[in-house]
Amino acid sequence: CPVRMAWQETDVGLVTAETDDQADLDLRWTAGTGYGYQFRNDEEWKLAGEAGLSYFSEEFENGDESQYVAARLGWNAAWNYSKRWQFSQTGQIFPSLEESEDVFGQVDTRAKATLTENMFAQLQWLYSWDNTPAPGKERADHLFALTVGWSF
Repeated sequence: CPVRMAWQETDVGLVTAETDDQADLDLRWTAGTGYGYQFRNDEEWKLAGEAGLSYFSEEFENGDESQYVAARLGWNAAWNYSKRWQFSQTGQIFPSLEESEDVFGQVDTRAKATLTENMFAQLQWLYSWDNTPAPGKERADHLFALTVGWSF
């Protein structure tokens, strides 16, 4: 069966905010804009990429702060292996345009199983990397979650 590739251009706007007690992070927020491409979007695959500029800010519990203008590179991929199984990954990286040591990235990887017409189970791994973490904290952070949900 032939693969149809469609290049669909999109404008991207993004605002995020999060906290992380384990990383001694009071607030991390970003705001930015960019450009994206939808490389493939069919029954089996969804593939997209984004690039742009963002304002990046981190405030730590010890009072340290970091703000900078960053490039933002992102991707979104999903594979429908079967009617029951779906695998997906989204990711983004924010390298500073002002200080080369300031880099933050996240990757969200999921395996989802449809259990019934409306019920699903999902295994998720959220990996975060902060090249300049709070003093005494690790650069890498791993979060694993097993969830059961209901779709409407």
